[in-house]
Amino acid sequence: MGDSVECRLFERTKLDPPDEIEEKWRACHNAVLKLIAGASEQEAHDILSAKVCRSVQEHEEVSVGLLNIILTNPGAARTRYSDLAFVTRDGLGLVVNCLEFIVMEKFRRMREMTKQQILWIVNEMVRNRFAGVERVCIALLKQIEGGNTMPGNVRLADSVLRVFRDNREWLESLPRIVCFAVYTYLRLIQDHSSPALTSLRNAEVDFCIACLRTQFMDCAAIGRDLVRLLQTIARIPEFAALWKDILQNPTSLSPHFSGVLQLLTVRTSRHYIASRLTSDMEAKLNFLAMQVKFGHQKRYQDWFQRDYLLTPESQSLISDFIRYICCIIHPSNEILSSDVVQRWAIIGWLLTKCQSNVAACNAKLALFYDWFFYNPEHESIMCIEPAILIMSYSVNTHPNITATLIDFLVRMIPAFGEGLEEYVSHGVNNAIRDILEKRVVGSIDQLISSPRLDSVLTGSFQRAVQRALDHFQNPEPFRDGDDDVVVIEDEEVGGGGGVDSGVFPSSIDDESERMEKPVKGVELGEVEIVEEEEDAEEKEKTGEDEAEIDLGEELRRLPDRWVRKIEALKRDSLDVRRKAVDELMESVVREIDVRSSQLNALAKCMAIRLKSDFDDACEIEGEMSDVGRSLPFSLFRHADPARPSNVYRRVVAFLPRLFNHENRLGYTLLYYAKARAVATGDPVAAASVYAAFAAETKSPSASPASNLEACIIRDMERCQTVDTNLFYFLIPGVYQQFSDAVTGSSGLLYLIVSSIDSAQLHDLICQLSLSKFQLFGCARIAELLAKSLEWETFEQISVWQLLMAENSAPEEVVKILPLDSNSHPEPLSGLVLFLRNHSPSPELLEAVFRMPTSDGQFALTVLKQWAVRWPRELVTPVVDCLGRAVEEKRGDESSTGVIIQYINDLRQLLPGDNQCRMFFVYDYQHLLDYWALSLIVVCDPEMIDSLAMFDTSALHPSPSERTPPSTPKWLKSGERKRSQSLSDNELDIIPKPKLQRAARRFVDESDDDDDEDNAAT
Repeated sequence: MGDSVECRLFERTKLDPPDEIEEKWRACHNAVLKLIAGASEQEAHDILSAKVCRSVQEHEEVSVGLLNIILTNPGAARTRYSDLAFVTRDGLGLVVNCLEFIVMEKFRRMREMTKQQILWIVNEMVRNRFAGVERVCIALLKQIEGGNTMPGNVRLADSVLRVFRDNREWLESLPRIVCFAVYTYLRLIQDHSSPALTSLRNAEVDFCIACLRTQFMDCAAIGRDLVRLLQTIARIPEFAALWKDILQNPTSLSPHFSGVLQLLTVRTSRHYIASRLTSDMEAKLNFLAMQVKFGHQKRYQDWFQRDYLLTPESQSLISDFIRYICCIIHPSNEILSSDVVQRWAIIGWLLTKCQSNVAACNAKLALFYDWFFYNPEHESIMCIEPAILIMSYSVNTHPNITATLIDFLVRMIPAFGEGLEEYVSHGVNNAIRDILEKRVVGSIDQLISSPRLDSVLTGSFQRAVQRALDHFQNPEPFRDGDDDVVVIEDEEVGGGGGVDSGVFPSSIDDESERMEKPVKGVELGEVEIVEEEEDAEEKEKTGEDEAEIDLGEELRRLPDRWVRKIEALKRDSLDVRRKAVDELMESVVREIDVRSSQLNALAKCMAIRLKSDFDDACEIEGEMSDVGRSLPFSLFRHADPARPSNVYRRVVAFLPRLFNHENRLGYTLLYYAKARAVATGDPVAAASVYAAFAAETKSPSASPASNLEACIIRDMERCQTVDTNLFYFLIPGVYQQFSDAVTGSSGLLYLIVSSIDSAQLHDLICQLSLSKFQLFGCARIAELLAKSLEWETFEQISVWQLLMAENSAPEEVVKILPLDSNSHPEPLSGLVLFLRNHSPSPELLEAVFRMPTSDGQFALTVLKQWAVRWPRELVTPVVDCLGRAVEEKRGDESSTGVIIQYINDLRQLLPGDNQCRMFFVYDYQHLLDYWALSLIVVCDPEMIDSLAMFDTSALHPSPSERTPPSTPKWLKSGERKRSQSLSDNELDIIPKPKLQRAARRFVDESDDDDDEDNAAT
């Protein structure tokens, strides 16, 4: 009946395990075919009807079997759909559940034919008005990817749209699916702008306009995100006309519609927002926000970007991701207080991926959209939390990001829409007030008075949120902790040019022009702070305010001569500032009556005044020979070991005080050590300054012996967080200059592999292969590898690649054995490749034989590699292990029986392999014969039984296989030389004295027996 075809639902490679659902459905498929084999259509109806009436289980089996036939065999689909509709006892409820499940969970893995058959059966079920089929339609809408114009995705969007257009009466009876359909296609219209997709885009526009004009109040249930989507496509003529009615004649759409404000005050349900991400996108985004630890997210972000954000069309997805994170991913307090990467860091990373002004503005609109009409009584603080945290945490480390976000927020208050400025301002002030009341941040003072932001910009922001600030007369300062550092790549955020129709159509052109005019001090197209020339009086006033806010208390503790030098650090002239630094350091050295509190105050003042200099101190491009360009290096030059010891000690003792207020000093000093080593050619002397600094800091978590290592790890961890490229730039110098402290350090190695990318890994491998430095060494390698067993898979793989590049001592590496292959597959895979490049030795072979027999595949793989590459070198270690087993009679898994079993398995693994001649090497035959003779002498039944399972044909190969001299002459029964004993050279190759004595006794006794036989004859 045409049903016997391949019944696969999903694409699967040979390496993929069978899918449980597919296997279950195939079994039902085959059962139905067997049931109706050879029956006519009427007979098949009767058989199936009788079958489904017996039990619920048999009804399920028949329904699933018929569904699988429909999905895998288009030729039989119509007949089997007729059978399915005829025999169903639940109105196809089970079929609806099955379809919804595989569309939601497995759509990406489906074969193209399966997808087409799903669309076919859904269309048939819609035409026949089966209840619940709208759930499958919503699941199909979810699988249409935004930002994807590949043929398969376009075909899916077109097919689902045809289902809705062909069944318009059914669609209008279900307001819920109307909302999902309108929300989906309004979002897709902006992606389908190319000429090749004109017909599809026109069909989508016609569909959305028809739904909005005939069922506007049903669509109004979407809420404010309906307005956001309409804003992005407001320039299309049909939607421009719709906007005109919404703004000027709302009752023409519905008597119950009072205006756009009615839409904007309704928060959009999370179901609509989630519908624009596929199931796979949702799973990956939730994993990134819920399970990835802070500082380890770069690798996962790169994978996410490669999957979804590589093409220009995919830029529109960024706003979907941001809306999903703000409105749906609401972590618990436990996650918020853990080291899991926070939502604001993910959104900050997404903002850096915007490659156009339109994408950047739409992304920022998605971020702030809930701010504009925020009502704390009905909305969650979690929806507005990410934006304030991005601005707060980025103000010091990435002020360009904070500046562009503040500028966008300030501009959108008057530009959002005609007549809505007061409502938007009220919503923004409600948001700020709720943020401060619920202590999302302690204060927004840094956003208002930060010296790193333009004063005009911060003044505009302060005026915009003044009503919220009036409720908090004494705000607590924002705590910018050391660990809360924004981990955003230092890239330019997409510009802040006008939203492409990001305002209401009545003022699109005017507002776009206004949005393109940058606020003083902020170039939105490049998003960087531009230093404007200010008159001397204004600049002096700004400097005085900054000193009063940041350093007022500390300056009062210092002598006037020091205060004047601190003030000189605010000048523009680098020479003036460098001279001030030199004079302050000389004061520290020469003035012996200075109190400790004054030194602490001086350190804080210098750290704050030099903060911008630490930003630019370390350059990884160009030459490093000039180490005096930045003020931090001028400061470090005073710590010269060639100076008198008392002077040197006072300077070094002052550095930890600076470090307490500027924790970048540590890795900047490491950079200085590397730069000075390049300039002077003396890496040891250059490293002594940092070593002395580390001795002064005295990390409480480390003993004195490991204090230097702990300090290096601390500073490199900070460097990794701030600038990953600089971190990997410093790695070779750290290992060269501080080899005694960090070679074999598991803590520093973990920092390397936890954030490394493929290019950095390649660079380190090349440098290790050239022996420029050592990561592992020999002394601590076993301990290091044992600790790496708990790391993630990629990290362990990187460790083993670096280990092979360094070519470490194999005898130390194999000390981690034995390992369980199920729990630790990564190190075992690394060991297989590592040992392939090292000739066998008794120590290596003993370690391999320590592996449990259940994991024999590892041992056999290593033995085969050795047998093919080093057949002669493998002989002596093998027999040495056998000899030890005979002597010690060990009963563990490295005993004689296990060794013989491995060797016999190896021999059977390589039958007739011309490359592997280990089993026919003369030395191997000679030594193994000695070993066999010793067993006979010892008369150990256990050992003899062990020998029995070894295939002794290896001892005496056939004449055609022999390579002369293949077998010792004294073993050939017809040609023994009775008067000649073994030579000393032959005995020397036996590794163990006991085997030598046993073999000698056996040969001597054999010669005596032969002499007696001759005499009798």
